[in-house]
Amino acid sequence: MKKILLAILLMPVLSFSQEKEVLKYFKSKDSLVGVKNQNGKIIVPAQFRVFSYLKDGELVKGETIYFDGDKNDEKPGKNEWGYVYDRKGNFLYRPFFYDNGADYFSEGVRRFVKNGKVGFVDRNGTVIIKPEHDFVSPFNYGYAAFCDGCDWEKTEDEHKAMVGGTWGVMNFKGEIVKPVSKSENAIEVDGKYYPNPFSNYGGA
Repeated sequence: MKKILLAILLMPVLSFSQEKEVLKYFKSKDSLVGVKNQNGKIIVPAQFRVFSYLKDGELVKGETIYFDGDKNDEKPGKNEWGYVYDRKGNFLYRPFFYDNGADYFSEGVRRFVKNGKVGFVDRNGTVIIKPEHDFVSPFNYGYAAFCDGCDWEKTEDEHKAMVGGTWGVMNFKGEIVKPVSKSENAIEVDGKYYPNPFSNYGGA
């Protein structure tokens, strides 16, 4: 009985200890941005020039720390935008540059860049698919198109399109998938059809 009572009393303490540490963005005198914890300890030094509106003392939200910009006096990398750290201050990755900012999450993952190659990470910053291709599209219905030897080219409306190279399609494991004949269960990707990756999970 005493053991049960002790466990009940400890539950609030355990749940509190498992809560995220409060982290806040801070700005230096020259407007560089870093992150401190609630006790004022610097987690990530102020070294970033961010482009999004950010108040001094604004809370860090989510599983990781994101800086919307480059390090001070650093030249932007190809297809890279911003920096992502874990909540202990360890560098994780640089997001893929998309539509004037960092790539968005699609089906739980987003693109990142390392040594000029593109891969995928989850919301915790864990690498899901290693960066091995020159370009990869976001995941859609469990598939992503990729290319090697391709590059950006401006179109007539001043947007950019990926052209040239050798193209293929990967699944969520990073495996290359071959197209199949059109059927009710097939998924269309860039005009070709692929097996429905969710067909084995039941449903109508």
